[in-house]
Amino acid sequence: MELKLKVTTETDTYEVTAKPLAIVRWERRQKKSIASISQPSAEDIFALAYEATRAAGMPVPAQFDDWLTKVVDVSEVSDESPDPTSAAPSVE
Repeated sequence: MELKLKVTTETDTYEVTAKPLAIVRWERRQKKSIASISQPSAEDIFALAYEATRAAGMPVPAQFDDWLTKVVDVSEVSDESPDPTSAAPSVE
């Protein structure tokens, strides 16, 4: 299970992937299963981005709230790769 996120801070924009380590850390922090949420709260999304950033080895403050003060936005990056099974348009 992986989830790619785009994080925008006051000074930077980067993409990070929430892999198992970040997801488990998030579940421990939030005290709920990621599979149980159909509509995540803002805190859920930002906390997952924080844990994914941390797990990727990027420098973050020790406290989540300190990191959050610098964050402007977090959004999911959709995988928009073309479907290899779809047929090309016909020229007829």
